[in-house]
Amino acid sequence: MDAKFIAIVGRLLKEQGADTLINAAKCKAFLNDYAKSEFKRERHLLMIAIEAGAAKEIANASDLDACKKIQIRFLRDELSIDGAAACEIIELLAFLLRDDQNQSIAQTAKLAPQSQYNPTRYDDESSLRRQTSDPPYQTPQNGDNARSAKANRSIGFFLFIAGVIAVVCFGIVVFINDLSSSYYQSQSTQKIAPPTTQNIDPQIAILKETLDKAKRAERLNDRKEAIRLYTKAIELAPDNFAAYSDRGDIYYALNDYKKAIADFSQAIKIDPNVAYVYNNRGNAYANLGFYSASIVDYSQAINISPSDAKIYNNRGYVYQTLNDYKKAIANYNQALGIDPNYAEAYNNRGLANYSLGAYSKAIADFNQAININPYIADAYNNRGNAYNDLGYRNKAIADYNQAITINPNLPYLYNNRGDAYYNMGDYKAAAKDARKACELGSCDLLRQIEKN
Repeated sequence: MDAKFIAIVGRLLKEQGADTLINAAKCKAFLNDYAKSEFKRERHLLMIAIEAGAAKEIANASDLDACKKIQIRFLRDELSIDGAAACEIIELLAFLLRDDQNQSIAQTAKLAPQSQYNPTRYDDESSLRRQTSDPPYQTPQNGDNARSAKANRSIGFFLFIAGVIAVVCFGIVVFINDLSSSYYQSQSTQKIAPPTTQNIDPQIAILKETLDKAKRAERLNDRKEAIRLYTKAIELAPDNFAAYSDRGDIYYALNDYKKAIADFSQAIKIDPNVAYVYNNRGNAYANLGFYSASIVDYSQAINISPSDAKIYNNRGYVYQTLNDYKKAIANYNQALGIDPNYAEAYNNRGLANYSLGAYSKAIADFNQAININPYIADAYNNRGNAYNDLGYRNKAIADYNQAITINPNLPYLYNNRGDAYYNMGDYKAAAKDARKACELGSCDLLRQIEKN
């Protein structure tokens, strides 16, 4: 299993939740957004397993080993998936959903780059969320298989090759037939002996163990424990970049932006050449309203990593917050030039065009965002606002309905739909939406209706 693909799916799980790996439609949409056009084979196999219900079974299994055996057999026997591929994909799901430390998957995962990216809600009322600047994943290029014409001239060489092929084919047949039983039996001959610890500094070993536990706690969403462990790691090694950076990410997720900034700043002192830390600190500054400081950080991140679309998107959002829509659009254009499938950048550019009164351009951008990722509730909401302003009430209501289906807990969606109903003269439906919005914490429309 490719280490980078494991990292991508792990990032998706961390940012979108376990339900994304259980809901096939959501997983497919997010995988298209996260992996772009790469890892087609891996994505295809993962989707087959998820559509077959393997992820749900693994997530809820009381006997994980038995469940894995059943799912592998099902993929192999019922869906005709190669036995080795079925093992890999089921072990990947068990590793991600249950932290099952299968050796091959766990070792491969350690090779993957550390992901810090966290997607954003993009609407008028939302704040920036953490996004990092991991470089785009690239599929390793494999060389062409060379074939020698001389093989046809040498009978001896031909016989040798034929013998090798026969042996390999025989081995594959034996492997597939015995896979479900032998794979789960004692594998003492297959396991790699752990490295000796005689020459390892005990302090380094303790630090590594502490960081591993902290990352596991973070993956399990136990943020309090993760902070405690990262703090312990800092006490053991005050110059450890990862401990400060990762603890800062958790503080950010907890909306404790001041502590996040302090940790990101310390990480930058240790290593001033890491783009995503400047980007993350820029997001924290933006959430505190320190927009000039955030733009400085985004610009520094771009200097270090000029091909990261997310940083241009973040800087554009801050310019948009400052009502500098032209600079905002310029940044979104940069982001889309780097990544033409960046749904959030289309949505944000649509908001900037909407603010400039360019409704046709705005609707085109919202359309593109929805085509790429149909699960962005705010793209439907924003398009609905544009239709509502243009007087297309039915189209607006249809978009608000879709947004509410995706996220029924956003009060402004009900306010916006209620406003559309009110403008159509359907005061009963408008009042119903206004009351629902008020239940969720926004009573502006209800007060307006009651006054009238």
